[in-house]
Amino acid sequence: LCCFSSSLFFSSLLLLFPPNTMAFEMAALEETAPALPASLQRTSTSDLMDELTATAQKLRLSKTEERHQERAERAKQVMAKFKASLAKARALLKTAPANKGAQDKIPVSRHEARLSRFKAKDETPLRFNIHRLRSMQRLAARSLNREGLKLSLDAELNGLPVARKTMNVRKGYIGTHGNDAVRIVSDEVRAKINAAADVVMNSDEADELLSNIVVIRRAISMLNPPIEAVVDSHVVPRLLELFAHPNASIAFESAWAVTNVASGNTHQTQYVVGAGGIAAFVTLLSHHDARVVDQAVWGLGNIAGDSCQLRDQVIEADIISCLIHLFQEGPLNLKRNCIWCLSNLCRGKKPRPNMERVEVCFDFFTQALRYCKHDADIVVDSLWGLSYLCDGPNEDVQRLLDTGCAALVAELANAPEGKFATPALRILGNIVSGNHQQTQEAIAVGAVVIFANQLKRDPKSSSAATFKEACWAMSNIFAGTRPQIAVALEQPEVLDAVVRHLASPNVKVRKEASWCIANLIAGGSSEQVTQLAPFNCFPQFINVALRDTQQADNICSALSTLVANGSPVLRPFVEQLLAIEKSIESLAIKFPRHQATLGACVAKLHAEARCMDLV
Repeated sequence: LCCFSSSLFFSSLLLLFPPNTMAFEMAALEETAPALPASLQRTSTSDLMDELTATAQKLRLSKTEERHQERAERAKQVMAKFKASLAKARALLKTAPANKGAQDKIPVSRHEARLSRFKAKDETPLRFNIHRLRSMQRLAARSLNREGLKLSLDAELNGLPVARKTMNVRKGYIGTHGNDAVRIVSDEVRAKINAAADVVMNSDEADELLSNIVVIRRAISMLNPPIEAVVDSHVVPRLLELFAHPNASIAFESAWAVTNVASGNTHQTQYVVGAGGIAAFVTLLSHHDARVVDQAVWGLGNIAGDSCQLRDQVIEADIISCLIHLFQEGPLNLKRNCIWCLSNLCRGKKPRPNMERVEVCFDFFTQALRYCKHDADIVVDSLWGLSYLCDGPNEDVQRLLDTGCAALVAELANAPEGKFATPALRILGNIVSGNHQQTQEAIAVGAVVIFANQLKRDPKSSSAATFKEACWAMSNIFAGTRPQIAVALEQPEVLDAVVRHLASPNVKVRKEASWCIANLIAGGSSEQVTQLAPFNCFPQFINVALRDTQQADNICSALSTLVANGSPVLRPFVEQLLAIEKSIESLAIKFPRHQATLGACVAKLHAEARCMDLV
């Protein structure tokens, strides 16, 4: 139809205006028409399209610049808020009480907080691992780490299991559980808790119960929670009764609230146990709701993690087989909680757990390592569990080796996932601290290479805990047979790394590095001991004893052994030792019990120097 219309139109034009007439008229128009401005002249359609495209591009660029400016402004606002919160956290960190020291066998934890159960935008529960500490410094450091600031704090445990914390991040709170925590509970918060507790204890209406239990649970799910206010309200026994409520949400919220109370200090955890908390949580392990079962495992883990005494009470409840079954059948989150709870049941040395009860965990943790490699949390807790189990007599070390997990542990120690290193090193270190045959089995799976590689790592990219574990393990290799010492010395730059760690700012790293030198001097052959000569290690070696009185006996004994070995071994070191004669004299003055031994050493050095014409 369009084509027909067009042809009809042009035909009518030809009839009205013949071609010659049209040409004449067009020429006349061109002569009389004024010239168009240059900006309006178009030679072709393509020119018009090019200009339109350029104009559109300019508009897009201008809008992009505006968006970038808006984003930059928002980023500045966020950074300003971050700096303000960071300043508050640092101020609290400076005023926080320091955590007490620890036993050498308990590692520094590098585990991260694990997120779970996002109830609402304003409450994000954080599940903290077994190795978290109860000091304000720990929680402040974690809060700063979540904002991207890396802090180096000496976080050693005191030989007892520590419960994982159950808390929600609330704006404006930096705090902790624990005996030394600073708690400021406002009258408003205490009144709110007491009012909710009164309703919970006196009401049987489901909706009213649930809403008030949630109020209590949220109140103690923040950082620096007012747990003592909940204990004072005497609502905990009622919450334990509500574990059996037919409404699964009420049972779940009650279990969550009691779990948070059990994550407090020892007094608060014992209050939960005294009210029948262990038995109540055990009954929930067979609940039909998976959320309630998961929370029950969490609560038992917090109780077992408080102390060796409460750990043993949880073990006596005979839950290990049940936890293993739940791990095998449950979802991933429940698997993580079960493996963590079981590792808590194996932890602690004063006293150790009943090995007849927990022996089944050797095979269980090994199977978890083999079949759950994809989950870092399961792997880490399995490694820690194995490290606790084999941290004992040689019979426990052999039980570990019988599972065939040594090669797998060595593989995980070399994994790029950094948080595997410390527990894997602890396991391998426990193996090499056994008898010579057990040490040889660790060497066969490449343990010495792993220790050497960890020792040679850049201090900026590795933790002091890792260096301590590597030095401790290497010192046990140097305490082995001479062929085993030879394997260690074959590793390139291993002695250089050990000597470098003698000057470490961390006292525990220095201590273990000094044990490496002392054990090499005590057990190595003449050729092996003389390999120390090029490194001039004795100034740092003596300095360790001057700075750490606990190492004085070890270092003085090593000097005495070196001098007693006679000329073939002593001669390469005579000049080095005479250069630090004043330091040896200072050592003798500081430790009078070693004056006779060190005096004899100095006399022998001078005699040897005269023979060498050095004096």
